[in-house]
Formats: sequence, structure tokens, C-alpha cells
Amino acid sequence: MIKKYHPSDDYSLIEKAYKLADDAHKEQKRRSGEPYIIHPLSVAIILAEFELDKETIVAGILHDVVEDTAVDLKEIELLFGKDVAFIVDGLTKFEKGTFEKEEYSAINMEKLLSYAIQDIRIAAIKLADRLHNMRTLAIKRTEKKIPYSNETLHYFSPLAERIGLFTLQRELEELAFSYLHPERYKQFREKINNYTKVYVESYEEFITKLMKEDTTHIIT
Repeated sequence: MIKKYHPSDDYSLIEKAYKLADDAHKEQKRRSGEPYIIHPLSVAIILAEFELDKETIVAGILHDVVEDTAVDLKEIELLFGKDVAFIVDGLTKFEKGTFEKEEYSAINMEKLLSYAIQDIRIAAIKLADRLHNMRTLAIKRTEKKIPYSNETLHYFSPLAERIGLFTLQRELEELAFSYLHPERYKQFREKINNYTKVYVESYEEFITKLMKEDTTHIIT
């Protein structure tokens, strides 16, 4: 995927990041039971879909290693440079300690935004991280889905809009809405699907008629 848009053919940094992350997360699994490495790789794929640079892809792969494994920022900087280390640092939460849940969320959001002001790639990775977590939110309990979806709408959707990731923003909002208002979402999806079916049928009918007619006068 990266080869399609990146001018360089040197992907050694990405390969090195994958090997480090795969080793660091090797004993960890997600709630679904799949290897944890699937998550950072999925984040990297989302970033590549938006054609972001190699350093961003690398940091996306590594975004959880300092927070969740024994790898530290000094090692990241030594292996991948100051830019990648700074990005990973901006994405790494503080230790929970004695903070209450809301206070802990607030200070981590403040840290994220203060770092993102200095390097917007931090916001892009966090949004890709949030999108993948929203795509896999079904495995969590209902009491986890609701606050997570609310947070997505209140904080991350506006952030996506602010930095111009509109496709990502729309998907975040749709996923959040599907968990916050499942019945209304189902009704809307049915209407949209029905409309799409009618539109496609009408379009195909129009094309068929058009092909049967002499269109020379239209072309000339």
C-alpha cells in the first residue's frame, strides 16, 4: 500500500518497527483473543490509506509499546530517531496512579493535544487508533461502549474535522451513533440501503435506454 504513494523504496524502518512491536507485544492479546500486534498494524494500515509519511507509519506501529511493554523512549529514539520518539511520547498515557477516571482522561487528553500542536501527526495516529478501536468495539460490554462512543463524538470527531480527515470523521460518527442509538441506526441504514438500491436500478435503467438510442447528436 505504501509503495503506491511513497517515492522511496526503503522500507527497512517500517520492517524494523514491526519486528520490535511484534516482539514487545508477543505475550499480549486483545479482548477478542487475537494477538495484540493486530491492533498497531491495523492503525498503520489506516494511516497508509491516508498516505502519511513513513515516520508516521512507524510511530503508528510503535504507539503502544512504551505504554504497554518494557520498551522505553530512549530505545525508540536510538532505533528510530527523535521525531518518532516524540510522536510515541505524545501518544503514551501517564501512569494511572491515584487519578480518578475523569481526571485521568482529562490530563491524557491535555497531553495529547499539547504534543499534537507541535506535531500534527500525533493527532492523526490517535485518530487512527480510535477508529480501529471503534471498529472492534462490539467485543466490549455495553457499559464500556456507551462512554467510549460518547467520547468519540465529543472529542475525536471534532479533532478529525479540525485536521481535515473527513472520511475518518464520518466513520467515527457513524460507528458511535450505531452504539449510542442502535435502533435508530438500524432504521437509517435500512432507508439508506433501500434508497441505494432504487438509485442503482434507476441508473442502470437510464444507461440501458441511453445505449439503445442514437447519441450522436449529444456527442457532437
